[in-house]
Amino acid sequence: MTTRTLRYITATLCVIAVAGCIPRMVVVHDGVQGTVVDALSKQPVEGAFVYDYFEFDGRPHVLALSDPYGRVQLEPTRRLEFVILLGEANVFQTLWICKDGYVPVEVGGRGGWNADFLPSQVFNVGTIELVHSNKPAGDSCTRETHQELYEQQQELYEQQQRSGQ
Repeated sequence: MTTRTLRYITATLCVIAVAGCIPRMVVVHDGVQGTVVDALSKQPVEGAFVYDYFEFDGRPHVLALSDPYGRVQLEPTRRLEFVILLGEANVFQTLWICKDGYVPVEVGGRGGWNADFLPSQVFNVGTIELVHSNKPAGDSCTRETHQELYEQQQELYEQQQRSGQ
């Protein structure tokens, strides 16, 4: 390592320290393992994908695909970040599995203040049964579908609250 490189690294670390930042390993996404099958036929579903968010163009950010036997395995990922000392963040991370023609299924997640600082975990979900969607081809694993699912869940929750359950 050259003296110039060493000076650059030292200066960078000093600026980070003065700014009140500390290095932390944070969870990018947790892991998941299980087998994806069609809910009606109970046959394995190849090419179902695990995703954690949507890209700007509305496509899912794919992390893993199921194999010909329907098995899916995703290892958790962490990264080093410099965070503000005593900084707080309300973090929500969710993992979903979907395939075109099926309804998306939530398979794991974490949420809360600084939840990304907690240890990584692998959600062992066993068998995931995907239900056929009534959406046209290409529309079942979209941001709009997630919004509709959220609204349906919210409506069910409100009905349960009204009925006293």
